Amino acid sequence: MAEKTTKTKALVLRDFTDAGTGENFTKDATPSIESGVFANYEAAGLVGRCDTKAATASPASSAKDENPPA
Repeated sequence: MAEKTTKTKALVLRDFTDAGTGENFTKDATPSIESGVFANYEAAGLVGRCDTKAATASPASSAKDENPPA
């Protein structure tokens, strides 16, 4: 019987191509990646979990922090 594949929702941190599969990934994309593959990409700094602060931070909140009220 085939094993069930677990996938992890990822946030791509920079454009890259997987050298083994030739699959292309684009910065800020949120693909579902097999958990083992995700762990490798995460260790290499290519992706992060979609539920991290980096994935949920909005540009509006960043702009607010840079321009405090006078």
